[in-house]
Amino acid sequence: MFSQLTIIASSLIAILSLIYSRYGSTLTTINSSSTLVFTKGELSTFTGIDNTSIYLALVGHVYDVTKGRAYYGEKSGYAGFAGRDGSRAFVSGNFTKEGLIEKIDDLSDQQISEIWEWLSFYKGEKKYHFLGYLEGLYFDKQGNSLPYYDALVLRLAKYKRDKMHEKDLKNGYPTCNSKWEQGKGSKVWCENGRVPRKWFVKPTESACHCFATPYSIPEEGTIEVYKNCNKEASVCEFPPGADR
Repeated sequence: MFSQLTIIASSLIAILSLIYSRYGSTLTTINSSSTLVFTKGELSTFTGIDNTSIYLALVGHVYDVTKGRAYYGEKSGYAGFAGRDGSRAFVSGNFTKEGLIEKIDDLSDQQISEIWEWLSFYKGEKKYHFLGYLEGLYFDKQGNSLPYYDALVLRLAKYKRDKMHEKDLKNGYPTCNSKWEQGKGSKVWCENGRVPRKWFVKPTESACHCFATPYSIPEEGTIEVYKNCNKEASVCEFPPGADR
């Protein structure tokens, strides 16, 4: 019995040593959960060759796509994505070595938005699992986002708001949600990151409408920011008797 326990213990130590030698320097804790941070060299070993696991990265997010071997496995149509960050190819369709690269900041806003839609797909697909981050262009070795990634996120947010504004110009500006409680006052708020504004279609008549950005301007009438409310806030609250 002692001999068997010794063998089991030795095996566990060997496995843990292997894991540490491979990931010990990159295992980090992000948002209170253990998250791996891969180097490009480490990621490159997970290509599905010889029936091994298949990992890919998209804008620095690493996913286990082994259950999609029919798509990403050796000699399959999307095998080039395995073991690397080929973000650009998700919209360019260039699956050559030159096309399967992570650089995307020179793409159009719409193309970047489409790449983020792919990211949403992987996040929502139950058979694919998020593992962590890829050290390099988007994230550092601790899994913290780098300026390159942050700039893309800001650019994407602006693009989405601009598209929302274009839609509003065609379909009209949504009205605000509102609530009043005795003794507590009232509040107005908007959904999807929009901001509430007093919209004067006529000089003396206004109504609360939601605008895509703090700087959106309607084609007719004028708008005002609610008093004592941050111009970028989606919710404005007013104590009883407060001037709006």
